Amino acid sequence: MFVAAMPLCAFFLGRYNNDIALMFHTGLVLSFGIAVTALNALFVVPSLIVLLPQRFRKMLLLMPLLFAMTGCASLSGKPPFDLDEAKTFEDRFFAPQTRLCTMKTRFLWYEFTMLVVVKTTPGTLQAIGTAANGMTLFNVKVEKGVTTRRQFSNAIPDIARERVFGSIEQDLANIFTNDGLDACRYGGRPCCIEEKHSGHFPRRHWKAIYCGWNQESGAFQKITYKDYRTRITFTFEPR
Repeated sequence: MFVAAMPLCAFFLGRYNNDIALMFHTGLVLSFGIAVTALNALFVVPSLIVLLPQRFRKMLLLMPLLFAMTGCASLSGKPPFDLDEAKTFEDRFFAPQTRLCTMKTRFLWYEFTMLVVVKTTPGTLQAIGTAANGMTLFNVKVEKGVTTRRQFSNAIPDIARERVFGSIEQDLANIFTNDGLDACRYGGRPCCIEEKHSGHFPRRHWKAIYCGWNQESGAFQKITYKDYRTRITFTFEPR
């Protein structure tokens, strides 16, 4: 009972504490594994012992040894990503810089595109969105997680300001800074971030997917950001 309770505690602790979110996934996997193992031990293995011929019953005794050897072999593998390459990527992508991107916004069947200039410095993000004719649509700024500027053009209806761009400065900070996430996934060669998100199923807040990292230009070919609370999708491509 104590062994079974440990992964369940890890599951609930990680579910409601972002600082130890890794325990959520560990506890989820362990809880599922213990449940399946218990069912097999109670029903599957006794049935196999009864149904299998005598010469095959001894093979069941070798299965735990085989699984143990498989687990030990998996421990000798390489880490899932190269730490040095990941550090090189972070120093490049999250460094203070100014980006010019094409931002495609999609909400239900409504879709439109604009140019966005994003400037990041330590603890600060400023973004300016412009239409194809050069008209400024929004100018926002966030400093240390606090919004200090929110200016929108009269061409943007009030409902769009609240529904589509209600948290645009925080959305951009989630994408282009290394703050606000619960978990991220690294991979590829050279190693770079592939996905990061905040919140867990069924209460996932947002997710960003990064594709096509170019080390020379320091930019991704495409970044897709989904806000699950507002159902807005932003797609960024460098200019």
